[in-house]
Amino acid sequence: MCKNINELFSDSYRVLEIIYKNQVTVGGKTYCPLSQEDIATELGTTRITVNGIIKKLKSNNLLETEFRKYILTETALKFVEKIEEFEEAISFEFGKEDKIDRFNRWKN
Repeated sequence: MCKNINELFSDSYRVLEIIYKNQVTVGGKTYCPLSQEDIATELGTTRITVNGIIKKLKSNNLLETEFRKYILTETALKFVEKIEEFEEAISFEFGKEDKIDRFNRWKN
């Protein structure tokens, strides 16, 4: 469980979001084919940092790997989808602002 809003939008969440948004379905299997280098580039960090985040996500049962493909668990899928809904709702209400600023305005 997230301790605060900053943790919610941490690099770990952003990696989940990148994987979620880059999923493909082939032969009935849904996965993300991006490499750690691809994810690092999109995140603006190093492959080593992404590797550590992926290990953390796997140990928390949010991510599985299969032949260099990333598969979000049901828990991760539900989490990311709920955050996407939340972001849509606050974007509609507040326009384009930083996620944390939008959240803080929404909760007040």
